[in-house]
Parts: sequence; structure tokens; C-alpha cells
Amino acid sequence: MERNKVKKSPRTPKNESEYNKWLAENKGNPCAFCNLPNRQIIKVYDSFVVAKNRFPYENFFGNKVTNHIMIVPKRHVEQFLELSKKEIVEYIKIISEYDKKGYSSHTKSIFDPGRSIKHFHTHLFEMVD
Repeated sequence: MERNKVKKSPRTPKNESEYNKWLAENKGNPCAFCNLPNRQIIKVYDSFVVAKNRFPYENFFGNKVTNHIMIVPKRHVEQFLELSKKEIVEYIKIISEYDKKGYSSHTKSIFDPGRSIKHFHTHLFEMVD
């Protein structure tokens, strides 16, 4: 089955332009999520960090995004299957913690053509209708 591509970015045009420029400039560089700047990190866990998305979405599935953060493993893994049992337990606790706060979560498959960073991560969105 062939997927239809959506032309509209979930980011603002300015953010999308900055994001594409950043991707082009950083192609081949070390993993951006393995070297997150402290100013992006919101909370630190044993195996994960919750960090601000540098190029946040403006909308997600037609809803306005008011806050866009991410759960990122400290260890470089490309997909969920590479997490240890201990990491999975902690990951589920973090997802639950943010679910209780009203955040929606979204994780792109390693095979998703829209996934630009090959370090497993989960987007967390706070949204309004």
C-alpha cells in the first residue's frame, strides 16, 4: 500500500525553514540527541531525559500544540526494541506521568520517512482544540 504524503508541515513555516537548514548543516554530524544542550533538558531520569523540542510543532492532527517536549533515552538506541527491560519500565512510568498531566504521545517508527533523527524518542504534546 502506498502512503500519501502530507505537504503541510506541523511546524510554523519559519520553524520548518530553520529545521530544514539545521538538518542540512548537521548531516553526518554526531547524534543531536546524544549531545542535547542543558538548556533543552527539563527533567532527568536514570535512563532518559525529557527535553524541549528545538523545532516544536504548531499543530498535531488538527489540534493546536501549546507545548512540545520529548522523551529521549540517554543511551543511543535507534528503536524501542533496543531498550532494556529496566529502560522499558522507566519509559512506561514517564509516559504515564505525562499522560496524567494531559500530554499526548507519538513515536515514529524507525522506518517512518519523516523521522529525521535516528535516535529513538517520543514526542509529548500538550494541546488545545
